[in-house]
Amino acid sequence: AVTGFEPMPLPGSVEEEASSFFDTDPALREAARGYAMMSATSPDGEPAGVILVIDIEPSFAALPGVDEGFAQGIGESAGTEPVPVTIAGMDAYQIDSPDLSGIAWLDDNLFGLVVGDDQAVLTELARALITANG
Repeated sequence: AVTGFEPMPLPGSVEEEASSFFDTDPALREAARGYAMMSATSPDGEPAGVILVIDIEPSFAALPGVDEGFAQGIGESAGTEPVPVTIAGMDAYQIDSPDLSGIAWLDDNLFGLVVGDDQAVLTELARALITANG
């Protein structure tokens, strides 16, 4: 349970696109053990964002700077520089460009990423996810 948000399944086409990306990206195939994606809505049913969690090999996740590298890769693809932030006591990176708004973080061996349209809502969604994971 994520306080303040309701998880919702993604359309099949989004799942297929993500699966194709994970199957063909050599770096992800080497480092990731799996992933989960879903969307989330606010209590009033408004879209909050898409949640992606990647289960990373623990030995890879323990490497110094891997969280920053993850955020840098997302930022580069969005054409922006990630900004370090702290959310619920967790180091995270805010990505904000015309193409992508999101927040990325590493919690042990789980990479978290939330993307959507409203950075304030994404911050609250990331806070709820980080808090729920303890």
